[in-house]
Amino acid sequence: MTHFEKVEKIFESLPGEIAELPRMTEEREEQIRASMENAPYIRKRLSNLHERGIELSTIFHLDYPEALLEIASPPPLFYRKGEFDALRGNCVAIVGSHAASSAGIAEAVRLGKMISATGAIVVSGLARGIDSGAHLGSLKGGGKTIAVLGCGFDDIYPPENMALANNIAKQGLLLSEYPPDTEVSVGRLMARNRLIVGLARSVIVVETTSDSGGTAGAITETLRQGKSLFTCFNPNRKDAATNNVGAVQLANEDDWKMVLQYMV
Repeated sequence: MTHFEKVEKIFESLPGEIAELPRMTEEREEQIRASMENAPYIRKRLSNLHERGIELSTIFHLDYPEALLEIASPPPLFYRKGEFDALRGNCVAIVGSHAASSAGIAEAVRLGKMISATGAIVVSGLARGIDSGAHLGSLKGGGKTIAVLGCGFDDIYPPENMALANNIAKQGLLLSEYPPDTEVSVGRLMARNRLIVGLARSVIVVETTSDSGGTAGAITETLRQGKSLFTCFNPNRKDAATNNVGAVQLANEDDWKMVLQYMV
């Protein structure tokens, strides 16, 4: 696409012209040319997705989020359902354990409400625990929230969050780099962290537990992308997962407002 600029020019090119490009071979050129046979199926599939309220954006679209273009491995395409404009807002990611305490979930709900009240967008992963609390808080506060999935829209995970996912699609955005019929997997759940962090300007870790592998992955991704990392005030527990990486502690009721200072 960089060389030919338009898809039409790829298939109108002379034999061997594609194979001469960097990282191309005669076999790959043959595969690319043969792929045109799938065009009718692709058009039909896109039409069916549109009828279901699912749209598709590719990395070549002008409205592809700039924030995702800046990460190391932006998805070549992603599926979306809901308000696309949510991707243009100032986003804060809220992450944490799926086995969070009731106090931790309550804190996630509180943060979701307060951040949404400022007009910012809450981004999370629709998981049990902290993620769900953050999404719920944002919705209750009348704000928009983005849920990045590690599965397709037809296989919402966890299943009990189906109603939450439907509400987010009405008052925010569901986003996945996987086709709708894709089942959840550990690898896909971990891979979504780069998108959650990539969309956000700041990341807040509310609570971690001993089995918070996904949250640890989000913390690592935050550091890799050079984003601001915060951890919530929890007087009963010292959180080594965030303290050891220099996260800024939100120690008082209004300290969360510091997060907004890193969003301009």
